[in-house]
Amino acid sequence: MTNTKSTYHLQQHIKFKHILVFLLIGVFQFANAQEADSIKKEEDPSFFSFSWSKIQKDKTLQPLYDALKDANFGAQRFSIFDQLIDHHAKKANTDSVLHYGNLYVQELGNWDKPEKEKKYLYAKAYYLMSLGSSLNGLVDKSIEWNIKGLQEAEAINDSEYMYLHKVSLAKNYIAQNSIDKAINLLRESISIYGKQQPTITYRALLQLGNAYSQKRI
Repeated sequence: MTNTKSTYHLQQHIKFKHILVFLLIGVFQFANAQEADSIKKEEDPSFFSFSWSKIQKDKTLQPLYDALKDANFGAQRFSIFDQLIDHHAKKANTDSVLHYGNLYVQELGNWDKPEKEKKYLYAKAYYLMSLGSSLNGLVDKSIEWNIKGLQEAEAINDSEYMYLHKVSLAKNYIAQNSIDKAINLLRESISIYGKQQPTITYRALLQLGNAYSQKRI
């Protein structure tokens, strides 16, 4: 009787794992479909896309450029960098993401504040640089930024950027075909930060689905 129960529980456990994997793969495929739709829109002539050299032609960003000219050095400029990088990341304008990310890092280095106070912003700036490098296909460089950002976030025990950098690292590991490494990192990260940071957990689950999908190929 005991053996029968053990066998039953084992079968149920295996069945649950299979269902979980299929759900993750389904979520990843749905996200890919949304991304493909977004790309199709970007290729439509009615949508305006530009490189860093033509950035000034986007009139919708002019208020940010004007604000950047008048902003005080430090927090005000960093806030504008955040908005510009977010805009260009959504449009996959990699040169612009890296341009403003570099400015972010450079100005942080010259900001007259104690290093401890700047660690959160360094963790953020390094994450943005990792994002820009990844969008540009520079996976190794993206990993370098992730590691630097993770160190800054760990120094102040900031769960948001520890989680973001780990999810980004996992995405880069998948790009390097280090699938098991990515899966282990994602599962560990979700178990630690999942409930604290639900929005980031959604990204983590997408990457976990991606990893399991790649593992099945």
